[in-house]
Amino acid sequence: MEGFHAVVPRTDCPHALPDQCQGLLNISITRAKEIMENTCGHCDETYENWICLLCGAFECSRYKNGHMKDHNEATGHGFALSMVDFSCWCYNCNDYIEAPTVKRIHDT
Repeated sequence: MEGFHAVVPRTDCPHALPDQCQGLLNISITRAKEIMENTCGHCDETYENWICLLCGAFECSRYKNGHMKDHNEATGHGFALSMVDFSCWCYNCNDYIEAPTVKRIHDT
């Protein structure tokens, strides 16, 4: 198909340590739904948003206004989960990743 490409996440990200994502794993389903219904923490974007896997910040993608990338640069928090397709991005690897902790979040 023209215009589409498959994303194959890395399976060897050395940064995806299980204890780094515990904050997100410990939030309630009610809180998760509240977060997903919000707009980006810095603008009114409602669709292309990501959640920081370390602190729960909810920001828009680099393809909108880039606030999650700004969050990473300001905090050093290296992992974000897409609310569109539940893909996970590692800013340190500069790539999509697959990791057991992220898979557990995705499967929930």
